[in-house]
Amino acid sequence: MMYFSGILKSDVTDASEKVVGRLKDILIKSQDGEYAPLEFLVIAGKGGGLFYIPYGETEHISKSGVVLRRVWDKLERVTERPTGCLSLVDDIYDQQIMDINGARVVRANDLRFAVVDDKMRVVGIDVSVRGLFRRLGLLWLDVFHLLKTNLIDWRDASPVRGTLKIGALASNFHRLHPADMADIIEDLHLKRGSKLVGYLDPRSAAKVLEEMDEETQKKFLKSFDPGRIRQILDNMSTDEVVDLIQSFSKSDAAVYLSFLGDERHQAVKKLLAHDDDTAGGLMTVDYIPVSLDLTVAQAMEEVRKFSARFRSILYIYGINTEGVFRGAISLRRLLLAKPEQKLREVIKKQKRLPTLSPDDNLNYICDMMTRYNLFSVAVLDKDHKMLGVVTIDDVMRTMRPRA
Repeated sequence: MMYFSGILKSDVTDASEKVVGRLKDILIKSQDGEYAPLEFLVIAGKGGGLFYIPYGETEHISKSGVVLRRVWDKLERVTERPTGCLSLVDDIYDQQIMDINGARVVRANDLRFAVVDDKMRVVGIDVSVRGLFRRLGLLWLDVFHLLKTNLIDWRDASPVRGTLKIGALASNFHRLHPADMADIIEDLHLKRGSKLVGYLDPRSAAKVLEEMDEETQKKFLKSFDPGRIRQILDNMSTDEVVDLIQSFSKSDAAVYLSFLGDERHQAVKKLLAHDDDTAGGLMTVDYIPVSLDLTVAQAMEEVRKFSARFRSILYIYGINTEGVFRGAISLRRLLLAKPEQKLREVIKKQKRLPTLSPDDNLNYICDMMTRYNLFSVAVLDKDHKMLGVVTIDDVMRTMRPRA
């Protein structure tokens, strides 16, 4: 096994067996989904100066040093750093690395090399303490061999140093669940995390911020310009916006409320009037109200129209022209019904689900949802008009904020 730490600073010898310098660095070109080939050796010349030698000029490379295939004077070499390359020393060593597969941020302590497709490439990143000890020349301290190597496949990792690299890794980032994205971003320095969020589309960025606690949300939002803040808030669920606004001081809350459109602004202000641990404080106004005069096919079209905006959709809610609640219909029931059926016919054939009032407390809500195995419950006012929906997700987040 060959590691970068084993060859870094080793002697470089040309074809005449003359020591011409020391290996100071290696440059690579990284592409998504591929092991990175070694492109240039960076050699500190014996007489001074830095030289960039194409890796193709290498005859042999191992722990004993680097041997070049030609004499020094005949070698192809340049003194200006080639563009489009990453430096293993400056850009990878000791840098934060995003492990896409493991959904975490780690630090690169050493790098593993191997020949793949007839080329020497970087194939793994050692993130273990053993890797750090190897690099520092302290492996002799591990006399009982207790330290284990922990390699991350190079193809599953992306360095997060610098704007260009963050932009390049954003495409891989989309493969992760928003909760995993949030964990990674929270582990990064604020500046780098903000840049990474900046490369996400507004909807994805909103979903990621929803997975963070309010204090972290505030830090990131304050690092964005007003236009970006408005985009993210527009794509966050209403109940998440309410939780966020509640965490601000009165003056800051007024500023962030001003980023909302008039209709959203009014909805948020109404929710802010309720206590946190009541149905009114827990509910979201992101639900799909429908007229019972619609057919099943028309109702499904409404679901398609609004689905991208909502975190999840389990029911649609039947109301009359005055907004009075008439019942909830599950998506399962819709899928089983005939497309031409009216919703009022469908709703007659199912049991009436229990509802909440805005002042019902958390214990009552938990008891009801547990007793009836509910994932969401409609919240109605004294006139039986629908105000919002409490979901099991909202309840869990209140009982365990980091769930």
